Amino acid sequence: MQKQDGCQEGMLEHEAWIMNLTEANIGPSDPKWFKLYDGRETFGLNSLSAQEMSDLVDRFIVDEELFQIYYRNYVKQGDPKMERGCDAECKRGKLCSMVTSDFGNQTKCNEISRKMKLRN
Repeated sequence: MQKQDGCQEGMLEHEAWIMNLTEANIGPSDPKWFKLYDGRETFGLNSLSAQEMSDLVDRFIVDEELFQIYYRNYVKQGDPKMERGCDAECKRGKLCSMVTSDFGNQTKCNEISRKMKLRN
């Protein structure tokens, strides 16, 4: 669920809600939905502004634990994806997709690759 500021065209909130599909298919009752995460709360953001999100991507580059929290939420804590994990190339791809709207322009992706190489 996203709440946007209509005047400034900025996102104010982002929450992800999910259900356990296996559990829903087993039981006769309605599925139980639960909040997977709240973007601002989970990542310690003051807002969801473009600058805050850019800073968050930089934090993901240097803070592997924080990135893994993102990845768990990205795959909605799905066991098969969690078991497979997300190696450096996977991480680069996820971060690249966050900062790129035109995949013909790899400037930001190249910047992420450079920053990741400096970390290793």
